Amino acid sequence: MHNQWEMPVTSESNKQETNSALEIFRDYVWGYFELHAEQRLKTFQFFITLATALVGAFIVLIRYGITTKWMAAIGVLVLFFSFVFWKLDHRTRQLIKNAEEALKYLDAQHHLPDIHGAPHPLRIFSHDDYITDDAKPYPLWSGHFSYSRCFEWVFRGFALAGIISTIWCLFFFTS
Repeated sequence: MHNQWEMPVTSESNKQETNSALEIFRDYVWGYFELHAEQRLKTFQFFITLATALVGAFIVLIRYGITTKWMAAIGVLVLFFSFVFWKLDHRTRQLIKNAEEALKYLDAQHHLPDIHGAPHPLRIFSHDDYITDDAKPYPLWSGHFSYSRCFEWVFRGFALAGIISTIWCLFFFTS
């Protein structure tokens, strides 16, 4: 049976050239993966810092009785930044998935056998897909949580806080 990811190799010299090319591609793809994975975490960290600063500003405004218009503006900013950073995270996640697919292809070139019906542990991304595809996303405490799922919960939480604080400031807050 022919593997969809397999590169045809015809002679020993072609095999050496193919292995050399695979190493070059692996270094390239791994660098791409590493760059975007690191960028994703740094972007999320920046979002948390920014959102925390805005929440702190909101609390200071409440403490000193500053007008509700400024407090509502902060709520809108929290909502806006939650949306923008969620979209940035979505794009970065797509770039990381591109690298993962390329790494799966390169891993398949080594013809490592499946073990007990699961991809070989050295085919890291395929093995992880196999494990996480079987994991249940719920219940909340024992289910599988990916970075994407956790990040989305944080973005949604801050967005909801932005909506609630804006509505509260405009319609219910009296100073």
